[in-house]
Amino acid sequence: MRALAKIISSVVRLRTRHHRHATGEIAAAFPNGTFDVSLADGSSLQGIAPRPGVPALLVQADVGAKCLVAWEGSDAFIAAWESSGARQIQLGGSRPLARVGDEVDVMLPEVVQVSGLANGVPFTAILTPDPLVSETLKPQALIRGGNLRFTA
Repeated sequence: MRALAKIISSVVRLRTRHHRHATGEIAAAFPNGTFDVSLADGSSLQGIAPRPGVPALLVQADVGAKCLVAWEGSDAFIAAWESSGARQIQLGGSRPLARVGDEVDVMLPEVVQVSGLANGVPFTAILTPDPLVSETLKPQALIRGGNLRFTA
């Protein structure tokens, strides 16, 4: 009876493998963006690519990162990452992104017109940055907010 159960289990597992999701761990990462994954059931997959759901999104992960593997037909792909799994996510494009908390360089205009009150007296002034100071003390800023949507 036990032998029959093993045979049925192995046949069912083979036939249903490509219709499920499986948890796994990155066993190796390659420069071409593919990964070898060790699945929780003890099996392994070689050279599978992630499909993050956004075109031109590149994902880098370290060995040991947890992931979720899915199949389309008989082709396996990494469908999702555990929150700490993806080390770096890069949008394939030429324009960089900044996140809240990132430091960014600030470009100042050549001339800045300022007006206001000084001790209750209105004033107007034109400021021009000193080129020597501007080069050695590049102004920086901290991103404090932004739009959660972006375009490449």
